[in-house]
Amino acid sequence: MKKIIFNIIFQLAVIIVFGQETILPGHLSINKSYLKPSLTTMSFLVNQNNQVKEIGTYEIEINFNNEKMIVNSTLFFNDSEKQWKDICTVKAYNYEPISYSSDRDNRYFILNFSNKINGEIINKSNNEKKQINESIKEKYFDINFYPQVLRSLPLRLGYKAIIPVYDYEASDQSKIYNVLVKEVKSDTYVSALTGNHNVWNVAIYEESTGHNFNYFIDKESRRLWQINIVSKEGQLMSLIDKESDYNPLKEKFDKASTFKLISEGKSSITGQVFGRANKNLDSWATVVNWNPKQVAKKGTSVILIPYTNWTKEYFEVNKQLKKVGRKYNMPKEALECILVTNIYDDQGHFEFTNLMPGKYFLFTQFEFWENKKKYVKTGETDVFLGGQYQGSIDNISRIDYSQSQYGYAQEIVNIKKDGETIEIKLKKR
Repeated sequence: MKKIIFNIIFQLAVIIVFGQETILPGHLSINKSYLKPSLTTMSFLVNQNNQVKEIGTYEIEINFNNEKMIVNSTLFFNDSEKQWKDICTVKAYNYEPISYSSDRDNRYFILNFSNKINGEIINKSNNEKKQINESIKEKYFDINFYPQVLRSLPLRLGYKAIIPVYDYEASDQSKIYNVLVKEVKSDTYVSALTGNHNVWNVAIYEESTGHNFNYFIDKESRRLWQINIVSKEGQLMSLIDKESDYNPLKEKFDKASTFKLISEGKSSITGQVFGRANKNLDSWATVVNWNPKQVAKKGTSVILIPYTNWTKEYFEVNKQLKKVGRKYNMPKEALECILVTNIYDDQGHFEFTNLMPGKYFLFTQFEFWENKKKYVKTGETDVFLGGQYQGSIDNISRIDYSQSQYGYAQEIVNIKKDGETIEIKLKKR
């Protein structure tokens, strides 16, 4: 009991004298209720030559198992099968590190934390192994876990703290460094899906890497909305929450029955995609060699979506969200129940097969040549009356031309019995 009281007094003294506190595993100010089982999906953006490019998706999954907290982090690179995987395991009651593994392109290593730190690092190119064996007396967090510690701290305006961390990949011999909470202030995070959120903007400096961070943490839920990074070399990067858990729909999506609609039937939909141009441009004259019926080019994509109650609500919700400049992206499980085919000839024909009875929404976008007209001034004509100059009038000529643009075509098709083939004309609207 005396030891507990002494620790509290010591921690208060540190805050009073230095204006900041040192956060160690089991610190009394850590609120463990903020960390729950969850899956966060974030866009990984990099600024290259003043252009922001998404290079991948970063997933953070938190689970609990036998008084352990396990944080699985995976970076999926775009346009590649490459993945970077990290697994960080800590004690659930005080966040003390238990183990950490990291799998990159050319190396893999694993660390086990107890009284000593031991493990090995494997060079994938030559299969060389290096043993790790270190003795460290200080208390610390794993550097890969401290972002979760931030979410659990009593953040407030002007809050400052020191978080000691172990960083095996640091360049020098000492592996214990400080993560400095330099500043905490109020901010607003604006989501395209859920609007404005009141957040803490937490400025961080990592001693071991030299990187500066700004963490945008929700004041109420402690959700991590965004991370801005400025590397030691000046590289700008960001991680932004994709809000993959966001769902404004009341209808529950049934993947099994929806996928069955597009895979286990005997019906087909065939059709032709075309549009008709304005042939006469408000005049009796017809443009020479102009074909008013234009079919979509071979290779143009046609999309089929099962038109279920869920789909109807999805379209209606997005219609309302569009009015306030927001959009709800179709979730992955629904995207996996969409069919895409290509126009297979020069007459704009397409086909869908293996469909069950039900309603289907068909959509396409294709290049379309539209007749246009414009009037240009070609000169002036002087006007005389009785030999007296009255002024001048403009000489106007009309120029007719055609311009490439994109036409949109959509249709709802109803298959009433299994085995029938429905033929449609998918026209430009």
